[in-house]
Amino acid sequence: MSDVVVTLKKITKDYVKLMATTRPAKKVMATTLTLVDVGMDGAGSRRSYLTCLTTQSLLGDGKNARFWSSKWLDNQTPQLIAPDIFMVSKRKNRTVQDAILENNWIRDIDISRITEAYQLQQYVHLWRMIRDMRPLNESYDRIRWNITANGQYSAKSANRLQFLLAAKSVFYQSIWKAWAPPKCKFFSWLVTQNRVCTADRLEKRGWQNQKTCPLCYIVDESALHLLAKCRLTKRIWTEIQRWTGTDLQMDNWENCHSVEQWWTLVAESPSTPRKPLRTLVILISWEIWCKRNARIFCNNASAPSSILAKIKEEGRAWVKAEAATLQEFGILGDIA
Repeated sequence: MSDVVVTLKKITKDYVKLMATTRPAKKVMATTLTLVDVGMDGAGSRRSYLTCLTTQSLLGDGKNARFWSSKWLDNQTPQLIAPDIFMVSKRKNRTVQDAILENNWIRDIDISRITEAYQLQQYVHLWRMIRDMRPLNESYDRIRWNITANGQYSAKSANRLQFLLAAKSVFYQSIWKAWAPPKCKFFSWLVTQNRVCTADRLEKRGWQNQKTCPLCYIVDESALHLLAKCRLTKRIWTEIQRWTGTDLQMDNWENCHSVEQWWTLVAESPSTPRKPLRTLVILISWEIWCKRNARIFCNNASAPSSILAKIKEEGRAWVKAEAATLQEFGILGDIA
């Protein structure tokens, strides 16, 4: 028996034991669903909040610190420790004291939405951390300012932090400062945050999905696969690379583990004009997404040649709008 199955069985056993102490036995979930072939990464939200970055809650009586959103548990927020448990919890604004009292945080979990192994794994991990925490006491909760050595807030440190955060990121330049229609920029930002509704994300929510990539029908769909690793998509990028005479570093794409990593790699390709390249990446990604949706919702399949033709057509429209730099690649022909 594999180590994964052994781990899952242990998690299942712990889960049933714990839930039996806080809920009536008839409500304990059947555990036959936990040994299915599911993803184990349990990765949560990529977003980080400024408060979490700059402060830490030092617990006293737990009356002020928020159970899910305050950074009180091993210098982490439970929301980020167990993001999928947070998603299925009903009362998200409890204080630490209120949540821990009689295991209210466990009672808040909508058990009918716990169906996957990675959810059980997150639950048990969070429970163990809470079990091992230092007991609450009668002192007040305190907030530590992480930016200074002494933990005290100062206007100087806040201003310095604001200055550092104002530095322009790669995505500020490659998406928000690039020329493209607003809806295409917004899509590009969403996809780099892994926030588009591809099959892998729909599956985690238990929503209906086609599972496999609608362009190749071979590999399970994810945003990264759709834009960079699908065999049809690769043919499109290969042609674009040939037309533009650029090196989009396609040999390194297989080493990318997220859309964010891939997008940065392409947008920062060496010896390539940055402005037109960034607009081109948005254009191609948008057209691939549109063709993907057309295939799913309209049963309208498109060959790579027709997708490439559509990219050229849309590119000409963008040039006539304001994206004149696209003409630097010479792939759109003469545009009157």
